[in-house]
Amino acid sequence: MQNFEAVRSIRDSETPVGLRLFCFALIHAAPILLAPYWNHFCQGKKDVSEDIMGATIELTGSYGCQAGYFMAVAFTLIVLALYRVQVELEDPFDG
Repeated sequence: MQNFEAVRSIRDSETPVGLRLFCFALIHAAPILLAPYWNHFCQGKKDVSEDIMGATIELTGSYGCQAGYFMAVAFTLIVLALYRVQVELEDPFDG
């Protein structure tokens, strides 16, 4: 009977509502709030530095717009995957 109660307690325990709402808000709001950060990858930056001999070198530090899109998609997929893991761990006996 104790084993049954232990299994039942695992089945009945859920993630607190506040944590679920935080994860839901993070998934939906973070891409919108981080869009300006990902947008800065599209802007071409030029850094000017001097080498050992005193010559001026222009360095281009732009990854291109593809990097911004990649970061947005990768972030969203990772957060969604973690959310799905959380939901699946709530009910380990669900098919």
